[in-house]
Amino acid sequence: YDHAEQLYRRALSAAPDDPAALCHLAMLLQDARKDNPGAEELFVRAIRAAPANAPALSNMASFQ
Repeated sequence: YDHAEQLYRRALSAAPDDPAALCHLAMLLQDARKDNPGAEELFVRAIRAAPANAPALSNMASFQ
């Protein structure tokens, strides 16, 4: 998971509002790292970047 997290963070440093990278990193944080606050923040950013992003919306629902 460490390598995947590094790659997602590198992608976000190049494109900070990329909804796919935001969502994938959020899922990694939520599932592998158990970092729910960090995941929630990234899901919110993904939804702001792409309001119809189904994966971000469905995963965000777990925080409601």
